[in-house]
Amino acid sequence: MMKLLSYSDLGFRLSLSRATLERMVTRAEIPPPVQVSSGAVRFIEDEIEAWLTTRPRTKTTTTNERK
Repeated sequence: MMKLLSYSDLGFRLSLSRATLERMVTRAEIPPPVQVSSGAVRFIEDEIEAWLTTRPRTKTTTTNERK
């Protein structure tokens, strides 16, 4: 079954604000949302998951490495 994510759901999942997500949609940096009604758009979870797998992983700095 296809799961749909609101801007709020996606923002929480990615730790991004709605404004940032809207900019990313405008720049075609993330899969676009689909119109589900006259006032609602949603992201398709499978498309977001597939997009996330294409994102590069970055090395996080641990406390010991900062010293």
